[in-house]
Amino acid sequence: MAIDLEVGRNTGRIEQLAALRADTGDTVVFPPGTLQDALGKMDALSDGAAFVIGHNLIAFDLPHLRAVDPNRRLLNMPVIDTLRLSPLAFPRNPYHHLVKHYQDGQLLGDRRNNPLLDAELALLVFRDQEDALKAMQDAAPDRLLAWHWLTTRDDTASGLDWLFMTVRRARVPSLAEAQAAIARLLAGVACHSASTRLIEQVAVEPTRVGWPLAY
Repeated sequence: MAIDLEVGRNTGRIEQLAALRADTGDTVVFPPGTLQDALGKMDALSDGAAFVIGHNLIAFDLPHLRAVDPNRRLLNMPVIDTLRLSPLAFPRNPYHHLVKHYQDGQLLGDRRNNPLLDAELALLVFRDQEDALKAMQDAAPDRLLAWHWLTTRDDTASGLDWLFMTVRRARVPSLAEAQAAIARLLAGVACHSASTRLIEQVAVEPTRVGWPLAY
């Protein structure tokens, strides 16, 4: 399920939101109605969904939703944030062609705020990302193995476990497997002693170093 919010710059309040199920095409849009009614409908729409997708979802949409009502079921679902995933899927051009303002993570839509369109675009970005990672799996399996482990240490992005299992056709690797893959990737391109320290640090502080090392 993809979601998108529009929040007032001065008020910090949710002024518009939309949710879209890719598998059924069902949607929730606010306004019309009340915000609480829309959140209830979003919860119902999320039933049976594997994860929630959004662009800048972790840093923007989810905190605003949590501030309004921290008890919504969708807040406990696995998450895929296409903004975080873009530098991995598109390393030479991390700001996908649908992204208009990479500095604030907004998506390319029409000139008026349109959260339903942005939710649709987030799904398009995700599909391109999945295709790019599948192509990368054939060319650089160690990289995908390392990313699978490094990016799933943080529970807020646990939807990535599903994505990498789909792309790699394998479960999340063990720490030893991840460290071995990282060592192979760094061999000959980084200082051996520095690489050794970094690989050791992965085991000690996986949440802190996971995403920076993946990038």
